[in-house]
Amino acid sequence: MPDEVGANKLLQNYLDRVITQYPIYHRNDVTTAFNSIYHKKAVTPNEDSFRNRYIVCIIMAISLTTSARNNVQKANDLAYQLVRHAMQWIPEVATNDIAGLQAILLLTQYIFLNPKMADLWLMTGLISQAVIDLGLHHELPNDARVSAYQRDMRRRIFWCAWEMEVGVCCIFLRPTSLPVGRIDVAFPLEIDDTAITQSSMSSTGRVSKFTQRIICRFRLIEADIISVLWHGDPISQEYSSLEQWMQHCSDAMTDWQQEIYAASEANKDRSLNARWTEMRLYSDIAYPYVLSLLHRSSRRIPNPSREQMMVALINAVKVADGYFQQSEAEAGKIKYVFHPCHHVFNCALIFLQGLQRCKKEVALNYSWQQVEQWMHVFSKCFLSISERWAAAKRCFEEYERLLLPVRKEYLEFLEQRASYCPPSLHQTLSDASTLYDYQVPPSTLTEVDEAYQFWTIFNPTSTTDTLDPLGACSYNLPPSDWNAEFSLNDNMDMITEA
Repeated sequence: MPDEVGANKLLQNYLDRVITQYPIYHRNDVTTAFNSIYHKKAVTPNEDSFRNRYIVCIIMAISLTTSARNNVQKANDLAYQLVRHAMQWIPEVATNDIAGLQAILLLTQYIFLNPKMADLWLMTGLISQAVIDLGLHHELPNDARVSAYQRDMRRRIFWCAWEMEVGVCCIFLRPTSLPVGRIDVAFPLEIDDTAITQSSMSSTGRVSKFTQRIICRFRLIEADIISVLWHGDPISQEYSSLEQWMQHCSDAMTDWQQEIYAASEANKDRSLNARWTEMRLYSDIAYPYVLSLLHRSSRRIPNPSREQMMVALINAVKVADGYFQQSEAEAGKIKYVFHPCHHVFNCALIFLQGLQRCKKEVALNYSWQQVEQWMHVFSKCFLSISERWAAAKRCFEEYERLLLPVRKEYLEFLEQRASYCPPSLHQTLSDASTLYDYQVPPSTLTEVDEAYQFWTIFNPTSTTDTLDPLGACSYNLPPSDWNAEFSLNDNMDMITEA
C-alpha cells in the first residue's frame, strides 16, 4: 500500500477527477473506507472491513494509473499488484446486491485501464445482467419511503454500468444488453457529493459531476448507430428514411458538441477548467468518430457511396489527430482507458480502405503532401500512446505494414495522372459527379479489406505484453515515497493551476 502522504494525494485525485466521471460510490463512502484504514478513524467496530480494504486498494490503483507522471511502467505494475491484492476479498464483497454490484463496477473501472487483466466484454455483460436483476434499469415509483439519496445512487450506478457496457460493445460492434429504447432512467444529480447526504440535498451545491452525463449522451447516440447499422434494429418511426435518420445522428452530435463548448466558455469555476478542457477535446474526437461510423461500410450499408467513403476517410484522420492531441495533454484522465488503441487502428483501416477505393476523389481534392501528412498522423498517434499501451506498438507495426502497398499504389496512380498539381476547374466540374457513384467492391479482397473485416473480432489490447524488467522487482520493492517516485504532487499542482 502507498505511504500515507502518497495515499492522500491519490485519494484527492480520485475524489476530484475520477469519481466525478464514474460516481460508483458516494464520496463519503470512499473517504470512510480510506480513513478506516489509513487514519484508523472507524466510526463503528466493523468499519475496517474487507469491503473497505477492497475499495481502498482499487481506488489507489485507479488513481495511481491515471496520475503518475514519472516511472509510468512501475506505477502500472504497482497498481496491478494492488488490484491482485484486493482480489482475495472478492468472495466477501461480490454479494448479490447493490453493494456487490458497486464492488464489481469498481474492479471493471480498473480493467478499463488494464484490459489484459480480464475479459471486459464478459465483465460488462455480467454487470448489465446484475443491473436488470436488481431492477436498476427502471425508476423507482414515487413513494415517500424512497429517499432522494437512494434514488440518485441507483441512477448513478445504472449509468456507470450502462456506459461501461456500451463503451466495450460498440468497439467490437456487438449488441448491448439494454437497447436504448428501453431505458427510462433519468441522469443522476450533477451537484457535488458534499451537497448530497442521506438526510438532505442542497440544490445550490457546486455542479461538478457533469462529465458522466456528457459521455452518456454521446454513448446513447453511438449505441443507436451500432444497433441500426450493425444489428438490424429498425430506425425510429419519426424518420422517413435511413438517410434522414443518419442526418439526425449527425445533427445530434453537432448539438452535443456545441453545448460542451458553450458550457465550457460559460464556466466561472477555475478548478473545473481542466475538466472542461478534457471535455472539449473529448468532443473533438467523438464528433468525427461518429461521422466515420455513420459513413463507413457496415452490415446495413456494405457498399457505401464514394461520397460516404470520403466522409469516413477525412473524419478517420481527425479521430487519430484528436487522440494524438489528447495523449499529449498532460491534464487528461479519460485518455488512459483502452479506447485509443482500438479507435485509432479502426480508423486507420477506414483511411487505408478509403484511399484504395477513392484514389480519384482524394487526388482531385487534396495534394500529395496533405495525403502524406494524413498517413503520418496514425503512426504518430500510435507511437505517442505506446508508452502507456504497449499494444499500440503492435498497432503501429501492423499499420505501417498495411500502409506500404497502399502508399505505393496511390503514388503509381498519381504518376499515371502525370501531375501532382490540383486539376483545373474544368476537370473538377467534370469529375464531381463521380462522388455520388455507388462503390462496387473489388472482385478480390485486398489485404486492407481482410483486415477491415477481421477487425470486428480483433482485440489488440488483450494479448500479453512483455513487462519492463523493472516490473519484476517493483512488486516486492514498493517505493518509500510514492509522491516523489511518481510526481503525484506535480500532478496535483497542475490540476489546481489549470
